[in-house]
Amino acid sequence: MPRVQLRNHKVHYQQTGQGPDVVLIHGLSCNIAFWWFHVAEHLAHSHRVTAIDLRGHGFSGMTDTGYRAIDLAGDVAALLDTLEVTGANVVGHSFGGAVAAALAAERPDLVAELTLADAWLPSLQPVPPLQGVSEWSATRARAQIRGIEIDAHLPLVVRGLFSELLDEIDFLASEHDDRSVQKGAEHWEDDGQIDAQTAASDRTGGQRSRFAAFWPARGRAGWGGGARQFVRGAQPGHVAPQQPTVRMTPEAREARGQALQGALRMTGTPGQPSQAVRRWLDLMQGTHAIAEFLDTTGIEAPALRDIRSRVRLIYGARSAYRPTADALQAMLPKARLQIVPRASHYFPLLRPQALLTALADHADLEPARPVPGAPLLWLIPQRKEAPVATSSPADARLRREFSVLRALGKGMPRV
Repeated sequence: MPRVQLRNHKVHYQQTGQGPDVVLIHGLSCNIAFWWFHVAEHLAHSHRVTAIDLRGHGFSGMTDTGYRAIDLAGDVAALLDTLEVTGANVVGHSFGGAVAAALAAERPDLVAELTLADAWLPSLQPVPPLQGVSEWSATRARAQIRGIEIDAHLPLVVRGLFSELLDEIDFLASEHDDRSVQKGAEHWEDDGQIDAQTAASDRTGGQRSRFAAFWPARGRAGWGGGARQFVRGAQPGHVAPQQPTVRMTPEAREARGQALQGALRMTGTPGQPSQAVRRWLDLMQGTHAIAEFLDTTGIEAPALRDIRSRVRLIYGARSAYRPTADALQAMLPKARLQIVPRASHYFPLLRPQALLTALADHADLEPARPVPGAPLLWLIPQRKEAPVATSSPADARLRREFSVLRALGKGMPRV
């Protein structure tokens, strides 16, 4: 368990394999385990893989402050300097993508390629879409039907994982085919027709927000149902093209099932939260991290536009973090977008082969394209959060956690 003292705390990391460097940065409430048993293991056959526990996560030290994306990027830079790693493909998931972007802007010598896997940048999408009480109750009910017990008081930041996990469990129980990674933005879910009138309404600043469009999911109710999406300029009556399908082999289905079992273990059981969840609760209650995570220093538009490394964006077709991808495409016209069909935010954990397939695509990045006047709009399912109705100590903590995120997203004083 290698650890090194850097920047006033101990940093835990793991390194394996030989070859070109790949650096893996997890998101909030996670740790190295998010990558290690599937993505890192596979990449190590042809790369030297370095994974880090961010400050306050996993086995790295916890400090009172130092949780801005720019601070955490400094931690990563110090580690890479110590390990003499340069010119790496730096892969960041969720808030780890914000850390990776800050690193690419601040230390271009360390980052030859920047891969943002369903990244969330608070400078581009101020408040992360989190499950409220009503959605969480529905998720727990779905899980109970399948014999899975979930702690009712899990932190907001990990609740969405279970909705996606249940969708994947249902998929594996079906006989459907899986679909390969779709390159570019020409992708629709459910093969639905495009509503050009709605598109025109959004372009003229209708009732929907450009970065928080609401649209009812079609088909099966609940999170993960098919989302209708459109591309700017589509004509009425246009029908989405059929996407290529590939038969999922028994080996692939078994590997997917193992990934789901690992995801279940990451949060623990009712009354016995995992180490990752316990660390997250300590971080929220004992440090200034909850405010600092939303600090945009180092990841604002000027810094992002200065990124000179190759940029690859890999997002789930159903992800609620697509506004971040749209804004990044507008700022970085050379960025290459790859969409994982039928996937949501946690696809690197629940569907690791999809991420590996995207990373294995070594085609040259697309040439620079003219930046449109506004980002492409994607209608994505997002939810209005319901207030917490109970008053237990755990609920009070959840209420504080969510209310602070909301307040900071509106630019109110940070606490």
